[in-house]
Amino acid sequence: MADISKRQNITLLIDRIEYALKVKPEEEELFRNAASFINTKLARYEERFPM
Repeated sequence: MADISKRQNITLLIDRIEYALKVKPEEEELFRNAASFINTKLARYEERFPM
């Protein structure tokens, strides 16, 4: 298990919900890019299916 003391706190906003995570500094960009990708997909879905 990775040493938790070497992790940093980040907050991601996905579909208007905040998620607090502890991630390795070198993985922060990966998580932020994933959150952005998910939000883009959700926005497209909501445009296509407004109900």
